[in-house]
Amino acid sequence: MSFANIGWSGWIGSITGINEKMLAISEIGVDHPDETWGKESRRGIPFTFLLRDVLQWDNHLEESMSRMQNSSRTCNLILGVGDGKITPSEDGEVIPFHAIQYSHSVANIQTDKNMMPHNDTWHSRIDQMIYHAMDWECPGYSVVM
Repeated sequence: MSFANIGWSGWIGSITGINEKMLAISEIGVDHPDETWGKESRRGIPFTFLLRDVLQWDNHLEESMSRMQNSSRTCNLILGVGDGKITPSEDGEVIPFHAIQYSHSVANIQTDKNMMPHNDTWHSRIDQMIYHAMDWECPGYSVVM
């Protein structure tokens, strides 16, 4: 499958990109995790290779979510996958982007209905929107977003 890997010359992993099936990927590092993250590990598939696999092999959002949940995960990240083939429903039940709270211990899929961390003051849930700033708990950045 054809895909665009946005990175550096000689870079074989991915941190952002898009494939011919209209899947796009993103990532944010997490330096300030809360207790929901569990443990990290350096044993497993490097996340840049996992994201490249999404671009190279996956055809739809559900396939990429399954890949991430079933992989041997490593460090704390917020990963994102968008599927340009999905049309948002009028009632907001279906959105074309999911984020994943990704660590060795967890791979929690987030939508606009269950986005974490949930805080009404600095990270409130908004219909048909998923957003993360520069980290997991970063009120100053999240309020601006």
